[in-house]
Amino acid sequence: MLVLAGGRAGDVEVEEAAASVVARNPFTEIERPRPGDERFVGRVTELRSAGPYTYASIDVGGGQVRWVVMLRAGAITRGDRVVVKSFGTQRSFRSRRLGMTFDELVFGVVRPDGEGEGASR
Repeated sequence: MLVLAGGRAGDVEVEEAAASVVARNPFTEIERPRPGDERFVGRVTELRSAGPYTYASIDVGGGQVRWVVMLRAGAITRGDRVVVKSFGTQRSFRSRRLGMTFDELVFGVVRPDGEGEGASR
């Protein structure tokens, strides 16, 4: 447990350490989804596990592939048609666990498109 108390020299060190953690948090650099890009559909072409995260390569058609990171893949498997709900995108994201840099990485929730919910989007 970390307890902060005001008025001591050690507080500056704690504040600097906290700022360092926030600066390394990938969510601080996420761009909000552009209008119309909050949801998209596609087919899973690749899955890579990295700790509690799963990275999925999604073929969205027209020769475009987008990488999405989510918490665990659940029932998603290679070849599945999926709907992605995007929380946002980060450019030039480096995954230390995978040893890969993604030009664009979407943070989101990925679900099977069993009900065709993405068909009109």
